[in-house]
Amino acid sequence: MDNQVTVVGYVEHVSEAKFVGAKGNPVQEVVVDTGTDFNSLAVVQFFGDQKTALIDGLKAGDAVRITGFVGGRKWVNPQGVTRYFGQIDGVGVERSQAAPAPTPVPQPAPANLPPPTTATPELPLPASDNTQDDDIPF
Repeated sequence: MDNQVTVVGYVEHVSEAKFVGAKGNPVQEVVVDTGTDFNSLAVVQFFGDQKTALIDGLKAGDAVRITGFVGGRKWVNPQGVTRYFGQIDGVGVERSQAAPAPTPVPQPAPANLPPPTTATPELPLPASDNTQDDDIPF
């Protein structure tokens, strides 16, 4: 089974390096806007000196093609609730000389629609029985 993925788009953000573990390994994330209509942002994690070196000099607006592997992990909080987290671990970066990401052009509203209303109804907040914060390990 192959869990390799390719993310193509424009860099939206490159995080500062965080150092984790006993050896102080660097970890950085790159947020890529893929330009799709739904869930257009993909977060790719780079772990270790060799992988974080691949993203040296990357900046917002750069066109990229990032290869990585999809992975996940399971975590059970102290209350016994199981949670699952997915991630993409980056292993390669190709930089493109493409033009910067296009700026969306606002489309005019159709003339036959009534103007939007600004009033929002007051909705009651649901009662919460969770009196403790989640103890997520990151």
